[in-house]
Amino acid sequence: MTSLRNRLPRLSGNRLVLLLGCWGWVVVGQTLFPPLPAYQAWERGDTAATLRILQQLREHPTAEVRWEAAYLQGHIAALRGETAEALRHWYFVSQHGAGTDLAREAAYRRADLLLASHKDQEAALYLLRSLIEDTLTAPDLRTAAENRLLYYFFYQADLGTLWHLSEKGHPFFYPYLRRALDYQLRQGCFWEAWKLWQQYFVSACETSATVTDFVFPAETLRVVLLLPFMAAQERNSPFLEFWQGFELGLAESRSVIKTWQVRVVDSERNLSRIQELLKEWDSHPPHIIIGDVSWSINQLIADFCERRCIWHAIPMNPTPLPKSYSFTLLTPASCAGERMGEYLARMRDSLGRGICLYETDEPQVSAYLAGMRRYWNVESYPISSNLSELTRQWSVLRDSVSSKDWYMVAVLREEALGFILHKLGRDTLPPLVIGMEPWLQLRHTQLKDYWRIRIQVPQMTIIDSVQWYPFARKVRLQYAQRATFFHAQGYDAARAVVRFWNARPSNQSYPIRYAGILGKFLHPSDCTGYSFRLWQYERGEVRVWDIY
Repeated sequence: MTSLRNRLPRLSGNRLVLLLGCWGWVVVGQTLFPPLPAYQAWERGDTAATLRILQQLREHPTAEVRWEAAYLQGHIAALRGETAEALRHWYFVSQHGAGTDLAREAAYRRADLLLASHKDQEAALYLLRSLIEDTLTAPDLRTAAENRLLYYFFYQADLGTLWHLSEKGHPFFYPYLRRALDYQLRQGCFWEAWKLWQQYFVSACETSATVTDFVFPAETLRVVLLLPFMAAQERNSPFLEFWQGFELGLAESRSVIKTWQVRVVDSERNLSRIQELLKEWDSHPPHIIIGDVSWSINQLIADFCERRCIWHAIPMNPTPLPKSYSFTLLTPASCAGERMGEYLARMRDSLGRGICLYETDEPQVSAYLAGMRRYWNVESYPISSNLSELTRQWSVLRDSVSSKDWYMVAVLREEALGFILHKLGRDTLPPLVIGMEPWLQLRHTQLKDYWRIRIQVPQMTIIDSVQWYPFARKVRLQYAQRATFFHAQGYDAARAVVRFWNARPSNQSYPIRYAGILGKFLHPSDCTGYSFRLWQYERGEVRVWDIY
């Protein structure tokens, strides 16, 4: 608050408050009294005169004016670092103006100052809780109180305080504490403590006295979210962000099943770990397994799910599996290839002679090319993604490659890709190089820097800006961090799975469509239902257009 003129008398009931700025008079009901010259003195920078006028107004016969003066005295005292004086003035407003909007705002200021000065945490939390629970609190003040509570839990309270409050504090604070403690444990990389917190307080695991005392009703859908959480030892792990988005999406979804038991499990990217988990689930299987992101691990999970008739959703990986109970939550790589093959077939006459160079032993590339060949089968050569081996191989391929007009390069490993793009460049008539969607997320390679080639990259995952901005605000409020692509993937995954489960009859797939933040989800996959965006990089310039 930089100007006292921002603080006008806030009167309750049927009293009329009107500031006549041009004349500087305030009308309260039918009573006319001199304006608050304190505003003018404060704006002139005359603090002494301001305080003198406010002290005089503390003797005013109108109660609302006395409260307003005390409120402004507290504000000035806080700005001057006089914490005790500020609290005293605001306490006066809270006590004598109880039930008014100004008293509630004074209570908020007291709580804010108590937390900032580390004076009395319990009193501050009580004041904020009272404001949030009070049905008469103005919406903007309630939002401010919630934000102040979150700010304290996320950035000012230490881990010991949060843990103590989670065990001994008022139940009202638990939703705020859970998010803050989860955030602080991850920010500090206290992974073992975070894992314990997830298992004990957050995850709804199997009913066991050693893990949880939760008892689930008969109509409970058991879901396992299986991701390599501990494999990414960084502050902003994409798997943690996926879980946060999934949690948010599940909370906002409506399901025919009243209770969803979500068990969060770390796969550790370890096949032995997966085999142990599958053996454990064999006697009491979940209804849906979401994960993992690894092709080899997903094969084990898919075989288990096929045998036990369990639905298997694959997140963060577009490579489909040829199993009736497994489906990917992104646009399948085979559909991406099919749509690109259809587009190239339409452009056949203008493209000229082409060749496909593809990376071996890469499941996503194999699925992409299988889809593309349904519309156009082009001359293809397998290449290694190992740079030293690729260098030797290139000396054999060079003559065959140099005579072509365009190239389909189905390579995902960035080091090998950079080598190929450099070798394909020409000083005259730059050839067309067609890539894959993962090229848009390269860490070290800037596609626009290749001036001696023309690059086109299809994008199947298209962000819906109408849904994105409200979603980003939710993530910021819920987790106090910026929304990412992985948050959106988790959010879409949860809503798609709920939509899928609501639509399907028992043990049979059911055609469903879900338009999420990152594009469409279709099950069973219908490649004709996907559109894509084409990015073109040519001589440092980028063009984008949509293909339907």
